[in-house]
Amino acid sequence: MARYEHLPIYKKAMDLAVYLEKIVRNFSRHRKCTLGSELRAKSREIVGVIIAANSRVEKLPLLLELREKREGLQVLLRICKEVRAFNAIGSYAYAANLAVELGRQNEGKGQYRFFAKQYPSSILFFQVGGFYELYDRQAEMARRLLGLNETKARIGFRVQCGFPARLKERYLQKAMRLNLPICVVREKESSPCGVKNRSIAETWMPAASLSAGSSRR
Repeated sequence: MARYEHLPIYKKAMDLAVYLEKIVRNFSRHRKCTLGSELRAKSREIVGVIIAANSRVEKLPLLLELREKREGLQVLLRICKEVRAFNAIGSYAYAANLAVELGRQNEGKGQYRFFAKQYPSSILFFQVGGFYELYDRQAEMARRLLGLNETKARIGFRVQCGFPARLKERYLQKAMRLNLPICVVREKESSPCGVKNRSIAETWMPAASLSAGSSRR
């Protein structure tokens, strides 16, 4: 089995591509040749980008490309809905939901790698729901220096550890005592497509404590 076939994001993209292949058959002849062809092509491109990203060391450019293609697919789905290309509203809802779930799986990894590239010397406390998570090299460092336990890694990462969000100050203080540079990436409101937005909420360097948007107390 190829390395990518077990990935949830690949399976979700394949589900979407196969579903669109089937549902486009019910479009009118004109819609099938125009919007239907675009939907099928875009969904195949998404699968291709996921396969390519899985074999790359530097994944961020392809994850950003995947975001653009997924957003383009969502626009096409919405146009199909507005011109009543789908023979049932449930068909649109199902396809749109698959696209949103695909985005959720992609955005977390993409955002993490974006912030990690922006702050390569810092340890990221990356919020995922009620936890802060750390991955790969940073997880190995945090496990050794902060005493965090390793947990099952999310797809796309080798190593993972973390702690409940309510314990953030405890581990932040511990990192400060060790003079470790820290960036806290916090979840914000969800985007219209259902994806969690994130931003740098706090940064701490050995010589100073900084804050993005608010001062630390």
